[in-house]
Amino acid sequence: MTPTPPAPARRSRRAALLEHFSALEDPRDVRRSLHPLPEIVLPVVWGAMADCDDHEDIAARGARRISTFFASIRPTRMACPASGG
Repeated sequence: MTPTPPAPARRSRRAALLEHFSALEDPRDVRRSLHPLPEIVLPVVWGAMADCDDHEDIAARGARRISTFFASIRPTRMACPASGG
């Protein structure tokens, strides 16, 4: 009996979105940027899908979840891009 090949690994939706947004050109000055552009764009998209009105609403609704997510994929200098600190 021949072994069956393993199923292809399924990427998470978050990883796919981050990869997608990494293709964006970042016009900011690298020396003044605290966060990579995909780490800023992704919470904005999540906030828009959650019907948030502004960055304070995004931070209030998801700062803890967003911080946990970013810490799990890449250590950052700041806790959460949406929190401003």
